[in-house]
Amino acid sequence: MRLFLTVVTIASLVVSTHAVTGDLNRDGVVDFDDFFIFADNFGKSGPPEEGCGAVEEETGEPAGTIDDYYPLQMGSEWYYSNPNLETDAYTRKITWMYKIDGIKYLEVNNGTKVYSSAGEFRVIYESGPESILIKEPLVAGARWQDDYDLEECPKSGSTCGSEIRAVLPQLSVPAGDFEQVLEVVWRAEDAGGRVASEFVYYIAPGVGVVQRLIRNLQADGTFSEKQYELTRYSIPE
Repeated sequence: MRLFLTVVTIASLVVSTHAVTGDLNRDGVVDFDDFFIFADNFGKSGPPEEGCGAVEEETGEPAGTIDDYYPLQMGSEWYYSNPNLETDAYTRKITWMYKIDGIKYLEVNNGTKVYSSAGEFRVIYESGPESILIKEPLVAGARWQDDYDLEECPKSGSTCGSEIRAVLPQLSVPAGDFEQVLEVVWRAEDAGGRVASEFVYYIAPGVGVVQRLIRNLQADGTFSEKQYELTRYSIPE
């Protein structure tokens, strides 16, 4: 879900305008779009530009639907490894499937459940609120917040949300070469305005997640980083 607030401006009645502190895109409100603008440009330097900070709109035709990108079949299995640490590997497998009110739920071997409904691919954890991994339309620039972002992140003073950063023409991992890959980033910004955590998912049509990157801010100001790549997978016909 893109989090936009509609601001109606009656130009003929405005004599002068006054910026609201933190309103980076100058739409009259300080909201989630301003957070992404700040996070994307944090640490950069240079002369100001005309219109700098404008919200990047969703661009292009949708890359497809959630059903195109996620194979929701019993027995689907994915194998991931860390290219920097041979012993760091894991498997994800759909072990059970059932329907409630016409919605197909799938249980995964890591204790989560997943389902697709109303253009959202949702993850249900053993405890805590649900999260949205991807949300239609599948276009670069689409942004959303989910239950976890709105309920849990504020408890720690963080601001969180997701964005489809890009649709990559091609991405190669050990399991193969994939096209039209969604680059989806979930980001948490701490109370000091710094990006504290980033989870980046690369999602390929008909396969699902083919690569995952985890970045966390350390006490010394550097980031720890882990990367996982799909090495092989099995999707039942």
